[in-house]
Amino acid sequence: MMKHITLDTNSTINNDKNAGNIMRLLNKSIVEQLDNGLLPLGLTGAQWRPILLLDSGKVNTAAQLAELIGVDTGAMTRTLNRLEAKGLIKRERSKTDKRVVKLALTEKSHHLRAEIIKTIEEMLNQYFACFSKEEFELFTKLNKKLLQHNAPEAYAMIFPNEVTKHQE
Repeated sequence: MMKHITLDTNSTINNDKNAGNIMRLLNKSIVEQLDNGLLPLGLTGAQWRPILLLDSGKVNTAAQLAELIGVDTGAMTRTLNRLEAKGLIKRERSKTDKRVVKLALTEKSHHLRAEIIKTIEEMLNQYFACFSKEEFELFTKLNKKLLQHNAPEAYAMIFPNEVTKHQE
């Protein structure tokens, strides 16, 4: 295994060599900007993500959403309660397993979805404006490679067509 990072344990961590910290700060910055940008739509950061994930058709339960978003099920339940109170999701008991509650978007959230995506697109284009087209493509390619290597299940869910290509 190639060792790309060597941190000196006898001195203060040099942030220019701490790729994990750089990635954490980038993620924090992007999330904060997106969350602030979506507030005018009446959505908090915790609320817009479930709408887009439910719209994808890949998840339909609170547990699946909690897993993908990276929160505990209690926090997800509170978020879903707020979304239901706003008329943006509906809950339905599974016909095959009464213990399972399936989630679905309402007509209201289907209309809001386009605004969410438009806002995210505008904000991410502003965020990555410092990259050339080639730099952005390389950045995306390298991040996907990291994701595929370190979180293959998440990669397979997000990029199912690419997983098939890699397996052939």
